[in-house]
Amino acid sequence: MRLLLGAFILTLSVGSVWAQQPQIEPRKCFTPAQSRDISTHMKLADPFKILKNIANSIKAEPLHNQLCQWGKTYVYEMTFLPPDGKVRREYVNAADGSPINRPAAASPAAREPGAP
Repeated sequence: MRLLLGAFILTLSVGSVWAQQPQIEPRKCFTPAQSRDISTHMKLADPFKILKNIANSIKAEPLHNQLCQWGKTYVYEMTFLPPDGKVRREYVNAADGSPINRPAAASPAAREPGAP
């Protein structure tokens, strides 16, 4: 009985800690066709100009670019390969081309199943 009571109290305490965690905004990434449609409709910044500017500024080869939506914000997730060989990710606000920090929603643990 004591063991059962202890397990119940532990469950309640873990549940309350979990409930206090900040909510992670959902992340959704789009196919190239969807990205073109969204970019045109929303009048987003040109991803190729941004990709080229970042590649030149960090002296790296661009590898990948993808339009994603973090909550209500459209973000270009860009991947580069600098001369040191360590892959580098950059995140850019797709509306205005300004760099942004990597939010928790972009971490691999928070991604939707099957998302790149």
